[in-house]
Amino acid sequence: LSFFEEEVTRRASVNDYVLDLGTGRGYLAQSLSKSFERVFAIDLSFEMLRLSKPSLYRITAICASAFSLPIADNSFKIIVSSLADPFLIKESLTEIFRVLTAEGVFVFSSPSRIWSVAIRNDNESSQTSTRFTHSSGLEAEVFSFTYTDDELRQLITSCGFIVESIETAYGKR
Repeated sequence: LSFFEEEVTRRASVNDYVLDLGTGRGYLAQSLSKSFERVFAIDLSFEMLRLSKPSLYRITAICASAFSLPIADNSFKIIVSSLADPFLIKESLTEIFRVLTAEGVFVFSSPSRIWSVAIRNDNESSQTSTRFTHSSGLEAEVFSFTYTDDELRQLITSCGFIVESIETAYGKR
């Protein structure tokens, strides 16, 4: 979380609107709510929003899809996503771009294509989704789009963004 905290505090003031897209359990939104007065958290799952306990952290929770954000144009200075791979397609990126202010920034992390090919089965469908299995046996499959750095840069710029940097972390070998 420190990467996101550093990037957001460097780019925004305490009064700016900050949006955590795909908040899940809300860890990033909770952390940002310590430094920002207006933190919003969006997730498609009402259950995940409930588990994130937004009222304890002064977070406005919104159950919605990244493909159709119920937010006015030019509303947010900062949008963050700690695992943005479900949103890295043109339909959701254009929505993200739409709700950012002119000076707004989208800060995100995502698995790389290198990771995806190494971990997932080497076929086309496994490069667009990930299956999770809970210890109870319940399974969920979610979108998970991964790209090479060049592919990601091309996609993001095609949606109107200016790419400041792409950093690839490979982990320990």
